[in-house]
Amino acid sequence: MSSGLPTLSENRFLRFFTVTALYMAQGIVMGVIIISLPAVLAAEGLTATQVGSFVGLVMLPWSFKILFAPLMDRFTVIAMGRRRPWILVGIIVSAIGYFGMASIQNPTENLPLLIAMGMVAVGCSALMDVSVDGMVVDILPTKEQALANGLMWGGKVLGTAITAWASGWMYKNVGISETLYAAGLLTLAFALFPLLIRERSGERLLPWTTGQASEETLKLHEGSWLFIGKGLLKVFLLPTTLWMALLGATGGSLQGFLDAMLPVLTVQELQWQADDYSNIGALSQLISGLIGMVLGGWLANLLGYKRAVTLFLSMLLLANAAAALAAPIWETRSTIVSIAIIHTALRTLSIITFFSIAMALCWKKIAASQFAMYMIFANFGFSSGSILFGQLSQVISFSQMFYVMGGICFVGIFATSRIHIDKHSERLTTLDQESSSQIS
Repeated sequence: MSSGLPTLSENRFLRFFTVTALYMAQGIVMGVIIISLPAVLAAEGLTATQVGSFVGLVMLPWSFKILFAPLMDRFTVIAMGRRRPWILVGIIVSAIGYFGMASIQNPTENLPLLIAMGMVAVGCSALMDVSVDGMVVDILPTKEQALANGLMWGGKVLGTAITAWASGWMYKNVGISETLYAAGLLTLAFALFPLLIRERSGERLLPWTTGQASEETLKLHEGSWLFIGKGLLKVFLLPTTLWMALLGATGGSLQGFLDAMLPVLTVQELQWQADDYSNIGALSQLISGLIGMVLGGWLANLLGYKRAVTLFLSMLLLANAAAALAAPIWETRSTIVSIAIIHTALRTLSIITFFSIAMALCWKKIAASQFAMYMIFANFGFSSGSILFGQLSQVISFSQMFYVMGGICFVGIFATSRIHIDKHSERLTTLDQESSSQIS
Protein backbone atom coordinates (compact mmCIF):
# COMPACT_ATOMS: atom_id res chain seq x y z
CA MET A 1 0.00 0.00 0.00
CA SER A 2 1.62 3.30 -1.06
CA SER A 3 0.53 6.87 -0.57
CA GLY A 4 2.26 8.08 -3.73
CA LEU A 5 3.54 11.10 -1.77
CA PRO A 6 7.16 12.08 -1.07
CA THR A 7 8.39 11.60 2.49
CA LEU A 8 8.87 14.38 5.03
CA SER A 9 12.65 13.94 5.07
CA GLU A 10 12.83 14.40 1.29
CA ASN A 11 10.47 17.34 0.68
CA ARG A 12 10.84 20.74 2.34
CA PHE A 13 7.40 22.03 1.34
CA LEU A 14 5.72 18.85 2.60
CA ARG A 15 7.52 19.20 5.94
CA PHE A 16 6.30 22.75 6.45
CA PHE A 17 2.78 21.99 5.19
CA THR A 18 2.35 18.88 7.35
CA VAL A 19 3.58 20.33 10.64
CA THR A 20 1.50 23.47 10.05
CA ALA A 21 -1.63 21.38 9.46
CA LEU A 22 -1.01 19.22 12.54
CA TYR A 23 -0.61 22.32 14.67
CA MET A 24 -3.78 23.73 13.16
CA ALA A 25 -5.52 20.57 14.42
CA GLN A 26 -4.32 21.40 17.93
CA GLY A 27 -5.98 24.80 17.60
CA ILE A 28 -9.37 23.07 17.71
CA VAL A 29 -8.86 22.45 21.44
CA MET A 30 -8.10 26.09 22.09
CA GLY A 31 -10.93 27.46 19.98
CA VAL A 32 -13.69 25.08 21.04
CA ILE A 33 -12.79 24.31 24.66
CA ILE A 34 -10.59 27.14 25.96
CA ILE A 35 -12.03 30.23 24.23
CA SER A 36 -15.68 29.62 23.32
CA LEU A 37 -16.83 27.15 25.96
CA PRO A 38 -15.74 29.25 28.99
CA ALA A 39 -17.76 32.17 27.58
CA VAL A 40 -20.80 29.87 27.34
CA LEU A 41 -20.25 28.73 30.92
CA ALA A 42 -19.98 32.35 32.09
CA ALA A 43 -23.18 33.22 30.22
CA GLU A 44 -24.91 30.29 31.93
CA GLY A 45 -24.11 31.88 35.29
CA LEU A 46 -21.02 29.98 36.48
CA THR A 47 -18.83 32.03 38.82
CA ALA A 48 -15.40 33.41 37.99
CA THR A 49 -13.85 30.76 40.24
CA GLN A 50 -15.73 27.97 38.42
CA VAL A 51 -14.77 29.29 34.99
CA GLY A 52 -11.14 29.72 36.03
CA SER A 53 -11.10 26.23 37.52
CA PHE A 54 -12.64 24.75 34.35
CA VAL A 55 -9.95 26.32 32.13
CA GLY A 56 -7.14 25.43 34.54
CA LEU A 57 -8.18 21.82 35.15
CA VAL A 58 -9.08 21.00 31.54
CA MET A 59 -5.66 22.28 30.42
CA LEU A 60 -3.82 20.45 33.20
CA PRO A 61 -3.10 17.35 31.04
CA TRP A 62 -0.79 19.49 28.94
CA SER A 63 1.45 19.28 31.99
CA PHE A 64 1.53 15.49 31.54
CA LYS A 65 3.76 15.85 28.50
CA ILE A 66 6.74 14.85 30.59
CA LEU A 67 5.05 11.45 31.05
CA PHE A 68 4.09 11.06 27.38
CA ALA A 69 7.47 12.02 25.91
CA PRO A 70 9.64 9.25 27.45
CA LEU A 71 7.09 6.69 26.23
CA MET A 72 7.56 8.05 22.70
CA ASP A 73 11.34 8.05 22.99
CA ARG A 74 11.22 4.47 24.36
CA PHE A 75 8.37 2.80 22.42
CA THR A 76 7.06 3.11 18.88
CA VAL A 77 6.23 1.05 15.81
CA ILE A 78 9.64 2.02 14.51
CA ALA A 79 9.06 0.62 11.03
CA MET A 80 6.33 3.29 10.66
CA GLY A 81 8.61 6.09 11.84
CA ARG A 82 9.65 7.33 15.23
CA ARG A 83 6.75 9.78 15.83
CA ARG A 84 4.00 9.09 13.29
CA PRO A 85 2.26 6.23 15.19
CA TRP A 86 1.88 8.42 18.27
CA ILE A 87 0.46 11.31 16.23
CA LEU A 88 -2.26 8.96 14.97
CA VAL A 89 -3.12 7.77 18.49
CA GLY A 90 -3.30 11.35 19.77
CA ILE A 91 -5.68 12.51 17.05
CA ILE A 92 -8.06 9.54 17.29
CA VAL A 93 -8.38 9.47 21.09
CA SER A 94 -8.70 13.26 21.26
CA ALA A 95 -11.74 12.96 18.97
CA ILE A 96 -13.18 10.35 21.33
CA GLY A 97 -12.83 12.90 24.16
CA TYR A 98 -14.92 15.40 22.21
CA PHE A 99 -17.57 12.76 21.61
CA GLY A 100 -17.59 12.03 25.35
CA MET A 101 -18.14 15.71 26.17
CA ALA A 102 -20.94 15.88 23.59
CA SER A 103 -22.75 12.93 25.18
CA ILE A 104 -23.13 14.64 28.58
CA GLN A 105 -26.68 15.66 29.42
CA ASN A 106 -26.95 19.22 30.84
CA PRO A 107 -23.18 19.85 30.74
CA THR A 108 -23.31 23.07 32.78
CA GLU A 109 -24.95 21.09 35.60
CA ASN A 110 -22.39 18.28 35.34
CA LEU A 111 -19.22 20.35 35.42
CA PRO A 112 -16.94 17.63 36.93
CA LEU A 113 -17.85 15.17 34.13
CA LEU A 114 -17.44 17.90 31.51
CA ILE A 115 -14.00 18.66 32.92
CA ALA A 116 -13.05 14.96 32.96
CA MET A 117 -13.97 14.37 29.31
CA GLY A 118 -12.40 17.69 28.36
CA MET A 119 -9.18 16.49 29.95
CA VAL A 120 -9.26 13.42 27.67
CA ALA A 121 -9.62 15.60 24.57
CA VAL A 122 -6.95 18.03 25.73
CA GLY A 123 -4.62 15.32 27.04
CA CYS A 124 -4.57 13.44 23.73
CA SER A 125 -4.12 16.69 21.86
CA ALA A 126 -1.07 17.17 24.10
CA LEU A 127 0.07 13.66 23.12
CA MET A 128 -0.14 14.70 19.47
CA ASP A 129 1.67 17.96 20.29
CA VAL A 130 4.62 16.13 21.85
CA SER A 131 4.79 13.76 18.87
CA VAL A 132 4.82 16.58 16.31
CA ASP A 133 7.45 18.54 18.26
CA GLY A 134 9.66 15.46 18.45
CA MET A 135 9.23 14.86 14.73
CA VAL A 136 10.27 18.45 13.97
CA VAL A 137 13.48 18.05 15.98
CA ASP A 138 14.16 14.66 14.35
CA ILE A 139 13.34 15.53 10.74
CA LEU A 140 13.83 19.26 10.14
CA PRO A 141 17.33 20.74 9.75
CA THR A 142 18.16 23.29 12.46
CA LYS A 143 18.13 26.14 9.94
CA GLU A 144 14.47 25.36 9.13
CA GLN A 145 13.21 25.18 12.71
CA ALA A 146 12.60 28.89 13.37
CA LEU A 147 10.55 29.23 10.18
CA ALA A 148 8.75 25.98 10.98
CA ASN A 149 7.89 27.24 14.45
CA GLY A 150 6.42 30.41 12.98
CA LEU A 151 4.29 28.39 10.56
CA MET A 152 3.32 25.83 13.20
CA TRP A 153 2.27 28.30 15.83
CA GLY A 154 0.62 30.47 13.21
CA GLY A 155 -1.29 27.39 12.05
CA LYS A 156 -2.34 26.62 15.61
CA VAL A 157 -3.53 30.18 16.17
CA LEU A 158 -5.40 30.19 12.85
CA GLY A 159 -7.02 26.88 13.80
CA THR A 160 -7.94 28.43 17.12
CA ALA A 161 -9.39 31.53 15.45
CA ILE A 162 -11.50 29.62 12.95
CA THR A 163 -12.87 27.15 15.47
CA ALA A 164 -13.43 29.84 18.13
CA TRP A 165 -15.58 31.81 15.68
CA ALA A 166 -17.41 28.75 14.34
CA SER A 167 -17.97 27.14 17.75
CA GLY A 168 -19.10 30.47 19.26
CA TRP A 169 -21.81 30.66 16.61
CA MET A 170 -22.69 26.96 16.94
CA TYR A 171 -22.90 26.97 20.74
CA LYS A 172 -25.52 29.73 20.49
CA ASN A 173 -27.47 28.61 17.42
CA VAL A 174 -27.05 24.82 17.28
CA GLY A 175 -26.21 23.60 20.77
CA ILE A 176 -23.34 22.51 23.01
CA SER A 177 -23.48 18.78 22.19
CA GLU A 178 -23.73 19.33 18.44
CA THR A 179 -20.76 21.72 18.52
CA LEU A 180 -18.60 19.21 20.38
CA TYR A 181 -19.57 16.37 18.02
CA ALA A 182 -18.54 18.57 15.08
CA ALA A 183 -15.20 19.33 16.77
CA GLY A 184 -14.56 15.60 17.15
CA LEU A 185 -15.27 14.90 13.49
CA LEU A 186 -13.06 17.80 12.38
CA THR A 187 -10.23 16.48 14.55
CA LEU A 188 -10.53 13.04 12.93
CA ALA A 189 -10.18 14.62 9.48
CA PHE A 190 -6.61 15.66 10.33
CA ALA A 191 -5.70 11.98 10.84
CA LEU A 192 -5.26 11.83 7.04
CA PHE A 193 -1.84 13.49 7.37
CA PRO A 194 -0.15 10.82 9.52
CA LEU A 195 -2.12 8.11 7.68
CA LEU A 196 -0.80 9.04 4.23
CA ILE A 197 2.64 10.61 4.74
CA ARG A 198 5.78 8.77 5.86
CA GLU A 199 8.60 10.33 7.87
CA ARG A 200 11.41 8.69 5.86
CA SER A 201 11.68 6.67 2.66
CA GLY A 202 11.08 2.92 2.89
CA GLU A 203 9.02 2.99 6.07
CA ARG A 204 5.69 1.21 6.46
CA LEU A 205 2.58 3.25 5.89
CA LEU A 206 0.58 1.05 8.29
CA PRO A 207 1.66 -1.76 10.69
CA TRP A 208 0.55 -4.51 8.29
CA THR A 209 2.09 -3.04 5.10
CA THR A 210 5.61 -3.60 3.79
CA GLY A 211 8.58 -1.46 4.81
CA GLN A 212 11.30 -1.12 7.41
CA ALA A 213 12.88 1.41 9.76
CA SER A 214 15.47 3.73 8.24
CA GLU A 215 19.06 3.84 9.44
CA GLU A 216 18.65 7.45 10.61
CA THR A 217 15.69 6.50 12.80
CA LEU A 218 17.49 3.50 14.29
CA LYS A 219 20.46 5.70 15.24
CA LEU A 220 18.21 8.19 17.05
CA HIS A 221 16.11 5.55 18.81
CA GLU A 222 18.02 4.39 21.90
CA GLY A 223 15.16 2.30 23.29
CA SER A 224 16.47 2.26 26.87
CA TRP A 225 14.71 3.66 29.95
CA LEU A 226 18.07 3.98 31.66
CA PHE A 227 19.57 6.04 28.85
CA ILE A 228 16.51 8.32 28.64
CA GLY A 229 16.43 8.82 32.41
CA LYS A 230 20.14 9.55 32.70
CA GLY A 231 20.06 11.82 29.64
CA LEU A 232 17.15 13.85 30.99
CA LEU A 233 18.83 14.24 34.36
CA LYS A 234 22.08 15.42 32.76
CA VAL A 235 20.27 17.92 30.51
CA PHE A 236 17.95 19.16 33.26
CA LEU A 237 20.87 20.01 35.55
CA LEU A 238 22.44 22.29 32.93
CA PRO A 239 21.95 25.96 33.98
CA THR A 240 20.27 27.05 30.75
CA THR A 241 17.62 24.33 31.15
CA LEU A 242 16.61 25.70 34.55
CA TRP A 243 16.25 29.24 33.23
CA MET A 244 14.27 27.93 30.25
CA ALA A 245 11.93 26.24 32.71
CA LEU A 246 11.27 29.59 34.41
CA LEU A 247 10.78 31.35 31.07
CA GLY A 248 8.29 28.69 29.98
CA ALA A 249 6.35 28.95 33.25
CA THR A 250 6.04 32.74 32.99
CA GLY A 251 4.89 32.59 29.36
CA GLY A 252 2.31 29.92 30.13
CA SER A 253 0.95 31.76 33.14
CA LEU A 254 0.44 34.91 31.04
CA GLN A 255 -1.67 32.97 28.56
CA GLY A 256 -3.67 31.08 31.18
CA PHE A 257 -4.31 34.20 33.25
CA LEU A 258 -5.68 36.24 30.32
CA ASP A 259 -7.65 33.35 28.77
CA ALA A 260 -9.48 32.85 32.07
CA MET A 261 -9.92 36.57 32.76
CA LEU A 262 -11.24 37.91 29.44
CA PRO A 263 -14.49 35.89 29.25
CA VAL A 264 -15.39 36.90 32.81
CA LEU A 265 -14.42 40.54 32.23
CA THR A 266 -16.38 40.85 28.99
CA VAL A 267 -19.43 38.64 29.58
CA GLN A 268 -20.06 39.24 33.29
CA GLU A 269 -18.46 42.61 34.05
CA LEU A 270 -19.10 44.41 30.75
CA GLN A 271 -22.30 42.51 29.86
CA TRP A 272 -21.25 41.23 26.45
CA GLN A 273 -22.98 38.27 24.78
CA ALA A 274 -20.98 35.01 24.89
CA ASP A 275 -20.69 34.83 21.09
CA ASP A 276 -19.46 38.46 21.01
CA TYR A 277 -16.51 37.42 23.15
CA SER A 278 -15.91 34.33 20.98
CA ASN A 279 -15.79 36.57 17.89
CA ILE A 280 -13.23 38.88 19.52
CA GLY A 281 -11.18 35.87 20.57
CA ALA A 282 -11.32 34.54 17.02
CA LEU A 283 -10.32 37.92 15.54
CA SER A 284 -7.34 38.34 17.86
CA GLN A 285 -6.19 34.77 17.19
CA LEU A 286 -6.58 35.24 13.42
CA ILE A 287 -4.52 38.44 13.34
CA SER A 288 -1.81 37.08 15.64
CA GLY A 289 -1.70 33.83 13.66
CA LEU A 290 -1.04 35.68 10.43
CA ILE A 291 1.60 37.84 12.13
CA GLY A 292 3.24 34.73 13.57
CA MET A 293 3.30 32.88 10.24
CA VAL A 294 4.70 35.86 8.32
CA LEU A 295 7.01 37.46 10.88
CA GLY A 296 7.59 35.00 13.71
CA GLY A 297 10.40 32.86 12.30
CA TRP A 298 11.86 35.74 10.30
CA LEU A 299 12.15 38.04 13.33
CA ALA A 300 13.61 35.26 15.46
CA ASN A 301 16.36 34.67 12.89
CA LEU A 302 16.91 38.38 12.25
CA LEU A 303 17.17 39.53 15.87
CA GLY A 304 18.51 36.37 17.43
CA TYR A 305 16.39 34.25 19.74
CA LYS A 306 17.27 35.96 23.04
CA ARG A 307 16.87 39.51 21.73
CA ALA A 308 13.56 38.62 20.10
CA VAL A 309 12.06 37.14 23.29
CA THR A 310 13.29 40.08 25.35
CA LEU A 311 11.77 42.57 22.89
CA PHE A 312 8.39 40.82 22.75
CA LEU A 313 8.11 40.44 26.52
CA SER A 314 9.13 44.06 27.09
CA MET A 315 6.44 45.23 24.68
CA LEU A 316 3.94 42.94 26.41
CA LEU A 317 4.86 44.43 29.79
CA LEU A 318 4.13 47.92 28.46
CA ALA A 319 0.91 46.71 26.83
CA ASN A 320 -0.34 45.32 30.15
CA ALA A 321 0.41 48.59 31.91
CA ALA A 322 -1.42 50.51 29.19
CA ALA A 323 -4.42 48.15 29.48
CA ALA A 324 -4.63 48.78 33.23
CA LEU A 325 -4.49 52.55 32.74
CA ALA A 326 -7.22 52.30 30.09
CA ALA A 327 -9.75 50.91 32.60
CA PRO A 328 -11.96 54.06 32.49
CA ILE A 329 -12.65 53.46 28.78
CA TRP A 330 -13.16 49.68 28.86
CA GLU A 331 -16.84 50.27 28.19
CA THR A 332 -15.79 51.29 24.68
CA ARG A 333 -15.68 47.92 22.98
CA SER A 334 -12.78 48.85 20.68
CA THR A 335 -10.56 49.21 23.77
CA ILE A 336 -11.04 45.59 24.81
CA VAL A 337 -10.66 44.46 21.20
CA SER A 338 -7.34 46.32 20.97
CA ILE A 339 -6.12 44.83 24.26
CA ALA A 340 -6.99 41.29 23.11
CA ILE A 341 -5.32 41.69 19.70
CA ILE A 342 -2.11 43.33 20.98
CA HIS A 343 -1.73 40.89 23.86
CA THR A 344 -2.35 37.82 21.69
CA ALA A 345 -0.04 38.99 18.89
CA LEU A 346 2.90 39.73 21.21
CA ARG A 347 2.31 36.52 23.13
CA THR A 348 2.29 34.55 19.88
CA LEU A 349 5.60 36.06 18.74
CA SER A 350 7.23 35.33 22.10
CA ILE A 351 5.94 31.74 22.10
CA ILE A 352 7.26 31.10 18.58
CA THR A 353 10.71 32.29 19.62
CA PHE A 354 10.55 30.31 22.87
CA PHE A 355 9.82 27.16 20.83
CA SER A 356 12.79 27.91 18.58
CA ILE A 357 15.10 28.26 21.58
CA ALA A 358 13.76 25.05 23.10
CA MET A 359 14.39 23.08 19.89
CA ALA A 360 17.90 24.53 19.58
CA LEU A 361 18.64 23.29 23.11
CA CYS A 362 17.38 19.72 22.53
CA TRP A 363 19.62 16.67 22.48
CA LYS A 364 18.22 14.69 19.54
CA LYS A 365 18.57 11.30 21.21
CA ILE A 366 15.94 12.29 23.78
CA ALA A 367 14.33 15.12 21.80
CA ALA A 368 10.68 14.39 22.66
CA SER A 369 11.41 14.02 26.37
CA GLN A 370 13.61 17.10 26.60
CA PHE A 371 11.29 19.32 24.54
CA ALA A 372 8.34 18.10 26.60
CA MET A 373 10.30 18.98 29.72
CA TYR A 374 10.48 22.59 28.54
CA MET A 375 6.81 22.58 27.53
CA ILE A 376 5.67 21.04 30.83
CA PHE A 377 6.66 24.20 32.65
CA ALA A 378 4.83 26.37 30.12
CA ASN A 379 1.68 24.25 30.39
CA PHE A 380 1.85 24.03 34.16
CA GLY A 381 2.19 27.82 34.10
CA PHE A 382 -0.97 28.03 31.96
CA SER A 383 -3.02 26.04 34.47
CA SER A 384 -1.51 27.95 37.39
CA GLY A 385 -2.24 31.29 35.71
CA SER A 386 -5.89 30.36 35.15
CA ILE A 387 -6.35 29.23 38.72
CA LEU A 388 -4.46 32.28 40.03
CA PHE A 389 -6.93 34.54 38.23
CA GLY A 390 -9.83 32.77 39.95
CA GLN A 391 -8.25 33.36 43.34
CA LEU A 392 -7.20 36.98 42.71
CA SER A 393 -10.64 37.85 41.31
CA GLN A 394 -11.91 37.80 44.89
CA VAL A 395 -9.41 40.35 46.22
CA ILE A 396 -8.22 42.72 43.44
CA SER A 397 -9.82 44.62 40.55
CA PHE A 398 -9.60 43.74 36.86
CA SER A 399 -7.31 46.69 36.19
CA GLN A 400 -4.91 45.46 38.87
CA MET A 401 -4.90 42.07 37.14
CA PHE A 402 -3.03 43.63 34.22
CA TYR A 403 -0.31 44.89 36.57
CA VAL A 404 0.08 41.32 37.83
CA MET A 405 0.63 40.17 34.24
CA GLY A 406 3.17 42.96 33.76
CA GLY A 407 5.11 41.63 36.75
CA ILE A 408 5.08 38.15 35.21
CA CYS A 409 6.56 39.62 32.00
CA PHE A 410 9.43 41.10 34.01
CA VAL A 411 10.26 37.68 35.47
CA GLY A 412 10.35 36.26 31.93
CA ILE A 413 12.72 39.00 30.75
CA PHE A 414 15.10 38.25 33.60
CA ALA A 415 15.02 34.50 32.89
CA THR A 416 15.83 35.14 29.21
CA SER A 417 18.95 37.12 30.15
CA ARG A 418 20.34 34.01 31.89
CA ILE A 419 19.94 31.66 28.89
CA HIS A 420 23.17 30.88 26.96
CA ILE A 421 22.45 28.84 23.83
CA ASP A 422 26.06 28.45 22.59
CA LYS A 423 27.38 27.18 25.91
CA HIS A 424 24.47 24.75 26.18
CA SER A 425 25.14 23.44 22.64
CA GLU A 426 28.78 22.80 23.55
CA ARG A 427 27.65 20.73 26.52
CA LEU A 428 25.29 18.73 24.31
CA THR A 429 28.19 17.98 21.96
CA THR A 430 30.12 16.65 24.94
CA LEU A 431 27.17 14.43 25.88
CA ASP A 432 27.08 13.08 22.30
CA GLN A 433 30.75 12.23 22.47
CA GLU A 434 30.37 10.52 25.82
CA SER A 435 27.40 8.53 24.53
CA SER A 436 29.28 7.39 21.40
CA SER A 437 32.33 6.31 23.42
CA GLN A 438 30.14 4.27 25.79
CA ILE A 439 28.46 2.47 22.86
CA SER A 440 31.77 1.71 21.15
